[in-house]
Amino acid sequence: MNSTVIVNGLNCTGCAGTLSKRMLGVAGVTAVRVDLVPGGASRVDVEHDSMTATADVSKALTSMGYRVTPPSLAAAEGED
Repeated sequence: MNSTVIVNGLNCTGCAGTLSKRMLGVAGVTAVRVDLVPGGASRVDVEHDSMTATADVSKALTSMGYRVTPPSLAAAEGED
């Protein structure tokens, strides 16, 4: 399964690497890909098993101190 979320607060490749390493430590997570937008809305794709829900992914990222937004909501917020 794959979950995609938008994460705000990533500022550099070091932050993205740390996020990836920490997410790989979450039960059920098998791969992480970060499309970094320094200081902006970075896209994070997380591959995980069927026992892990997108809400679990979001909760793990939030516990790391990041603000997480589902991509569909982020797109709606950007519309004027």
